[in-house]
Order: sequence, then C-alpha cells, then structure tokens
Amino acid sequence: MIEEMPVLTNAPNFDYQKIKLFDDGNLNLTLSKENISKYFANSFLVELRNSEAIPKTDKIKYSKLSARREKRFRIGTQIYEKDDDLFVSKFPLNSTSEKHVEKMQYYSKNNFGKIKCLDSVLENKNLIYSYLDELNLSTIITNLLLKDKTKKQAFDELKSIYDAIAFNSSETDNYHTSEFSEIFGTEEIDEPLHCHEVSNLDVILNNLFYVNDEILAIDYEWCFDFPIPVEYIFWRALHFEFSYNNAFKKLITIEEIFDNLKLNKKWIPTFKKWEKHFRKYVGIFALPHKKIVTGKQIIHDLNHYKKLAKGKEKEIKNLKKEIKSLKNQNKKLEKNNSTMKSKLKLMENSNSWKITSPLRDIMKKMR
Repeated sequence: MIEEMPVLTNAPNFDYQKIKLFDDGNLNLTLSKENISKYFANSFLVELRNSEAIPKTDKIKYSKLSARREKRFRIGTQIYEKDDDLFVSKFPLNSTSEKHVEKMQYYSKNNFGKIKCLDSVLENKNLIYSYLDELNLSTIITNLLLKDKTKKQAFDELKSIYDAIAFNSSETDNYHTSEFSEIFGTEEIDEPLHCHEVSNLDVILNNLFYVNDEILAIDYEWCFDFPIPVEYIFWRALHFEFSYNNAFKKLITIEEIFDNLKLNKKWIPTFKKWEKHFRKYVGIFALPHKKIVTGKQIIHDLNHYKKLAKGKEKEIKNLKKEIKSLKNQNKKLEKNNSTMKSKLKLMENSNSWKITSPLRDIMKKMR
C-alpha cells in the first residue's frame, strides 16, 4: 500500500523538537519509486482485544481520524479489504457528525464542472466507495515538475484541472451571499468571478484521479449549495500542496501558476482570508508551534556559540589579570600598613613620646 500511496507531505512530531536533516517528501517519493517504502516506514499499530467475540481487523490497511475539528465535522477514514477488493470507509466519530457523512453521500451525486464524484453508498452510517489504485494528481504533477525543468507539462496539467473545475461556470459578482459570509467572512473582491450553483471546495489534488480519461473526485467532504468562486477553489488546491508537499513547494510558486493561467494574483490575499475564516468555521486550529531545527541551523548555532565562548574566554582572561593586579596592590598595601604599624610602635616606645605625654593630655583638655 505505501508504495502505491507515497507520502509527499512532512511527518511532524509534536512531542518534542524535530531536527530536520533532509526533505521527508522527496525521500518518500524516491522510496516509493524503488518499491522499498515499507522497509523504511516507522509507523505501526498495536491492536488489543479483550474478547474473541470482537472481530479481528487485519483486513484494515489504513486508518485516520479527523478529530481536531468542531464536533459536528469529526469523522474517521479507513481503507480495508473485502472479498479481495479494497474499499474506503468514511464514518462519523459521534452522533453529531452523522449528518456530515450523510451530506457527503448526498453531494456525491453531483458533478462539479467536468469533475465527477466517485460512486458511493451509505451503509450503517458509513460512506463506502471503491479504493482507486491510480496515482492522484498531486503525485502526477509533482513527478512532472521533477522530470521537466521547463515546467511546461506541469503548467498544462494544472490548466486542464482549472478548466475542468471551471467548466460550465458562470461569471457573477453576486456570490457574496449571507451563507458565503458566514463560512468565508465578509472580505470581498470588487470584480466578477466564476461560480457554480453547487460548489465542491474539496477538489484538492490529493483527491483527484484520472479514470478512463475523466477526472474523478474522492473525499467530497466540503460541498455547499451556494456559489463559491472557482478561482478560490483552484487556489485552495494549490495552497494545500504548498502547505503539505515540500517537493511541490520547492519547484514552483502559486504566483507562477496564476501568471501562466492568466489569473489575477491580486485575489490571493483575499483568498487567504477566506481560507482562514473557513478553517475557523470547521474548527481547524493551528497546532502549537514546534520548532523544526535543520542541520544548517545547528551548524549556524554551533558557530555562533563558539564565537560567544571565545569572547567569554577573553573576558575571563582579562578578569583574571585584573584580579592578579588587585591582589598585588593589596599585598603592597598590607606591607605598607605593616611598616606603618611597626614605625608607630617604635615611636610609642620612644623616651620622647613618653616625656611629652603629659603635654599632649593638657592640649587635649584645652580643645
């Protein structure tokens, strides 16, 4: 499975600081091409059962929980084997999120532009559809970028995807409805954009596959029955790649893609605000910041601390010299003090000091 589904994204560890010495996505892609990913995967699952009545789950190939959301949107995903075929199951994690899964099945009957949704059924509150063996468009475009330095093939592929999303859309400036504002905020773009009456926000490249020369979408989770600009939907697909696919991010920019497709880059700041508002609506909050330390950063820090150490060593050396000088001065003062004490004692023991003692007493009284 892991060879067929190369993980192009980073694998963050939120328990402690991570030292990044190489690019996770590039490594996983290379291991996948060589069919050796399973020998390097460090993830595992320990499953415990306290009764023979509980069925074994050795048919489950993949599990994921999307639980860091508002309660009504929390679902799980499993890829499992049944009768020698693989299937995907989307299931609610609580009674509140059952409607969310039902909504996915409802919208799966729609086409979005030229993009069709993979057929699905609802069984025991689970959304079930067939597992696709084909490479998703994220992997396809990343491979094109790695092979072709001119980026022409990747640009052509991205244009095909945009055209498929925008197919049969209508240009309008009336999309900013109350429903839109509730989910995406009040920020507006003062020019018409292209929309469909029903919108699928979830056509990210990971969810798109070529099957019989058609683009099929899986995981149609974020669908809405009001217009959403397809320019934003396309930007969101790119934004997802730049957030999670390091190989993609290093080889191309969103601005390049917008220029090539003749889309207005001035829209991007507003798209970012819409996306931030949408994530707030879903309840997807930023994870606590965990610093990722690179090997380059470690070397930089070591050199920095070496310079600091040298400066401190010089400072300590100067302080030692100063201490030594002060000690010598103190010895001289002690010696002078001892000499003065000796002279004073000799003077006090002299006959002249003793003879003049009554005179000194009279002078004191006169004062």
